[in-house]
Amino acid sequence: MTYLAIDYGSKHVGFALGDDEIGIASPFRIIENKGPEQLFSQLKTLVKDEVIDAIVVGMPLLGTSDMRQRTEVEGFVRVLKEHVSIPIHTYDESFTSQEAQQRLKDTGQKKDHAVAAMLILQSYFDSQRR
Repeated sequence: MTYLAIDYGSKHVGFALGDDEIGIASPFRIIENKGPEQLFSQLKTLVKDEVIDAIVVGMPLLGTSDMRQRTEVEGFVRVLKEHVSIPIHTYDESFTSQEAQQRLKDTGQKKDHAVAAMLILQSYFDSQRR
């Protein structure tokens, strides 16, 4: 199955692709979040064009991020379920965000939502193999 991972942000949304049979995720792209209408239109096109079977959305856990961010991601997931008819999973992004920031710090780059999405999906794959 082909998976799409999403690192949702109010300004930018990062995507990663991966296949659960080989269990490897790769950064895919970042888009600017210009509002729900455009975002969900782009997502529907992406799901169709890349023949996505399932989606994994990074979910901030309570206590590791503020409640506003978690509420925003929960709302995004709720609306996403209305726009696509494939399985949508949420996965704790707490440690993946920290790892993405460290990797990017090591290279001198700013936060890259596609790298964070890749780490979310890779962690999801790894957890399914245990």
